[in-house]
Amino acid sequence: MSDVILTMIKNKNNTTGFIINLFTFILNLFASIISFIVLICIIYRLFYGQMKRQERIILILYMNIYLYLFLYVTIHLTLNIHTILGDLYEINFDSSLCIFRGYLIVVLLSCLYNSFVIQVIIN
Repeated sequence: MSDVILTMIKNKNNTTGFIINLFTFILNLFASIISFIVLICIIYRLFYGQMKRQERIILILYMNIYLYLFLYVTIHLTLNIHTILGDLYEINFDSSLCIFRGYLIVVLLSCLYNSFVIQVIIN
């Protein structure tokens, strides 16, 4: 009887984890698309807009923030894909590449934080 209960709890946790990963995947997909579009708009404005030097510096700082945001969300998206594939097909993706992606997420978050700090100092 207790084995059946433990199996039910395990299946419920797997289903909940899968739904949360799928929801996170969808949100990261939208965030990557939006940040890419904003990044392209900023690059277009930088090259084809007539601006003062101060406006150009602020726009470059925005571009820096959206570039780091796009890279962070894209790497997080790949981690979500591997997690979903691992949940569906019970594949174990433990490798040095997975560890490197986890490290890269922390590095990109710190770069994003530093970009915000630089923008606050400049303004």
